[in-house]
Amino acid sequence: MLRHNDTIRLTAPERATYAALVGTTTAPKTVQDYNAGLASTAQAFAHGDSAEEQLAALLAQDLMVN
Repeated sequence: MLRHNDTIRLTAPERATYAALVGTTTAPKTVQDYNAGLASTAQAFAHGDSAEEQLAALLAQDLMVN
């Protein structure tokens, strides 16, 4: 990930991971957009019944940028 102030650019593998987790092919352009997509995914899967859903929620939380 390249970051300048609040603007970001994801590498191809990062875009693929983001798309798989968030469900969109549009790459985020700001840190806020990136974190908002991941936060939405984390909330959606946080109380899932399967280990895969819980893992997706943890992964989304872990990928957030501070």
